[in-house]
Order: sequence, then structure tokens, then C-alpha cells
Amino acid sequence: MPGPGNREDLCEEHPWGDLGQIIFAVLFFIVWGLDSFVLRLTTLPAASVPLYVRGPVAAVLLGLSLYLAVKAHRVVFGEVREPPSVIKSGIFSHTRHPLYLSAILLYLGLVVLTLSVAAFILSVIIFIFYDRISAYEEVQLAERFGQEYSDYTRQVRRWLPRPGGFGKN
Repeated sequence: MPGPGNREDLCEEHPWGDLGQIIFAVLFFIVWGLDSFVLRLTTLPAASVPLYVRGPVAAVLLGLSLYLAVKAHRVVFGEVREPPSVIKSGIFSHTRHPLYLSAILLYLGLVVLTLSVAAFILSVIIFIFYDRISAYEEVQLAERFGQEYSDYTRQVRRWLPRPGGFGKN
């Protein structure tokens, strides 16, 4: 079955994938913004960790999020694979879901910046959502690409790159 934009080289996404991502993004930014800057109900840990420590860690997470998003978008939407095949090049040789990982790192970076416990709890729920939709999409990919996708899943982890990280490719 064709994927986004009816492209034959992309697989079907989870039916709730796009809507769920939008809902969770809006919800996260509301909770994070209100808790971090207005109500400050769960940001007590921020008093224990100075901004000069949180800031650089958050910057690294946000920078990595941007890097993954740009690299993954270039591969997924900048290349048409004929015949359709598993995307194994570029950032996809390190993690199977770099676009989803990018979003997760964005949320985590913002949580680290303000240390909002409420936003952290919501980001855990968001991670579970991403894990479920990625598992669904992996079933679609396995059905479509068979052994090629099975081999790929043995070589590349779903979320975190193997030791050696992003420097190899």
C-alpha cells in the first residue's frame, strides 16, 4: 500500500500517527509553557540545577533533534527509491526512526531546559505513543519488504544508535 503522498517507495503510516503527533505537540507545549513560565507547579528541580548546566545539555539535545530531522527529511522526501526498498542510507543506517527520535529529543531538550516534571511525565507518554506507532509501521515494513527489512532490524536499532554512533556514516 502506498505511503505519504501516494508514493510507492514509502510505506503506510499509523492511522493515528499524524493526528496523534499534532495533539501531543500542542498538549506538550501548553503543559511545558504553562508549567515552566506561568504556574511553575512542578519546576522545583530547576532551583537545584543552574541554567548554565541545563542550558548546554538542552542545546545539545535540541541541536541533535534538528540534525536528525534535517538528515531524515532529506533521505525520505528528497529521494525516490525505484524499485521501492528499505531506506538504509544516511541517518537510517544508525536509527530506524530518526524523524520520531528527533521529535522525542526536542521534547526532552525542552524538559531539560526548565526541568518541568509535568512536561517530563507527558514526554514519557509521548515516547510510548511514538514507540507504538513505530512498532505498527515496522509491521507494515516487514510485510512489504520481508527479509530485507528483517535484516535491517538486526543491524539497526529502533531508537538509539549502536556504540560508535553517528560518526561512521
